[in-house]
Amino acid sequence: MKRALRCAVCALLCLIVGCANPQPPPGGPPDTVAPTIIRSDPPNRTTDFHSTSLRVEFSEYIRKEKVRESIFISPPIAFELSWGGTELEIEFTEDLDSNTTYALTIGTEFSDYRGNKPEQAFTLIFATGAVLDSGVVAGRLFDQQPAGAFIFLYPLRELAPDTLNPAHVIPRYRTQVGTNGAFEFQALPAGRYRLFAIRDEFRNLVYDVGQDAFGAANEDIELSEGGRALASLRLRPADDLAAPLLYSARALNQHRIVATFSEGLDSASLRTAAFAVRDSADTNLSLPLRAVYGSPSDSLAVLIETALPLDSARSLQLGALQVNDIAGNRVSDTARTAFFSGSGQPDSSAPQFSSLPLPDSSRKVPVDASFSFRWDRAVDPAGSDGISLHDADGAAIDCRRRWIAPNEFRLLPDQLLQGDAWHTLRIRQAVLRSLSGIAMPDTLVERHFATLDTRDFGSLAGVLYDSAAGPVSYVLTLSSGKSGLRRQLKLDSAGVWEFADLLPGSYRIDVFCDENANGRYDYGEPFPFAPAERFKEFPSEFRVRARWDTQDIVLDMR
Repeated sequence: MKRALRCAVCALLCLIVGCANPQPPPGGPPDTVAPTIIRSDPPNRTTDFHSTSLRVEFSEYIRKEKVRESIFISPPIAFELSWGGTELEIEFTEDLDSNTTYALTIGTEFSDYRGNKPEQAFTLIFATGAVLDSGVVAGRLFDQQPAGAFIFLYPLRELAPDTLNPAHVIPRYRTQVGTNGAFEFQALPAGRYRLFAIRDEFRNLVYDVGQDAFGAANEDIELSEGGRALASLRLRPADDLAAPLLYSARALNQHRIVATFSEGLDSASLRTAAFAVRDSADTNLSLPLRAVYGSPSDSLAVLIETALPLDSARSLQLGALQVNDIAGNRVSDTARTAFFSGSGQPDSSAPQFSSLPLPDSSRKVPVDASFSFRWDRAVDPAGSDGISLHDADGAAIDCRRRWIAPNEFRLLPDQLLQGDAWHTLRIRQAVLRSLSGIAMPDTLVERHFATLDTRDFGSLAGVLYDSAAGPVSYVLTLSSGKSGLRRQLKLDSAGVWEFADLLPGSYRIDVFCDENANGRYDYGEPFPFAPAERFKEFPSEFRVRARWDTQDIVLDMR
């Protein structure tokens, strides 16, 4: 009897613990349904609210650890949380202002026990007086991964617009974007507003330069009483403000040095004049360099080749003098020198391909293709004649030859290739040598490929309208997720456009107004404030059919 009693107590305790720690049942299809809020007390848009707390009920059990940082109340007020099953109580720890409209927003950072996050934020509007402010600012953040980003909204009646800096000023209103990118601010009074999208990494309610992704709206919003304004925003990555650092240098052999940096460098800055190899005992003695290029196997490494052999008995130093990263940050003055020892190992290895332009027997190669070759080390440019392109009859095709870097070469046909035809890339390796004179194996390498059948091409054409057009240009971007195609078209003004020579398939088009004619989209600036350029991403896909010109497509920027 005692043993049976103990078993019964254990079973009861297990049941209690299981109920206290809700988990999804095992088995069955995966749960991919996003959690939602199914009830609130008070109901949305309640007036004459005088309680000290409110409640919301979720559609399922929620992981609680992320909920608090997802709750925003505007105007701000202190609060505490308590849970009862799927119900959350939010208790105010200070008095609400009288005759004020409040907006409680629950963002998108939390998830259910399967990791599903809400598609968009939830907002509960209530007022302590008899009247609700009724203005709305809504829109969408266009980003590949919008979930978790914040929208900051500043009423400019309370601030001097020229001095508003989101790096220091906490927004009066903010909400969080879900997986669909949509956002909405409700119950706003009439007035002028400024809108920013910020990926607030530190959750400190301000924009941290160099840490947070940022985007501005294309203009300040004038909101009438009870009016509704729409806005679209894009996010640019966080600004890179960190200077690259030279971590180390090491001699690979008598002529080759590998230098490692804290980040990838701009290939345009990799020049022999940007580096110096000196004797540590006599820094006035500098070794001449014959090549500098990025490592094909390590994005943080740079390879440097000297014209004279390195002495294994010498202590040397490498100086990175004028290199910069892709963001334009110059190498740090305090971390631009690395010390290393020479090497007695001869530079006796032949070059090897690190990449070839395409696999053998490739098909559907574009007729405007160019062909890039990369080696693991610098190659003598005189050997480029060993690479040639031939048509189906074996005749050589005239090409331009361009060295992109000491170890990278590109072959560019002078004319479009014949469509629906076989071609051959021919590589006579024996004439390709390293700068030390070591030849590749005496082997003929060929890559055969077939071009696209241009008779299947179609086109898309139409008219771009813009009622707010001024003396500005436009950039249209055509993209296909399936093929990876991305093509741009520039227009000097709104009007007729056409994308020709397209393969059959589905395409998307987006347009931005290129205000400064620099050819790229500008996301705006936080301070001094500069608005973003206007853009529109058209939701419909445009279908291209084989040998068919699709015309009269209207792209309206409104």
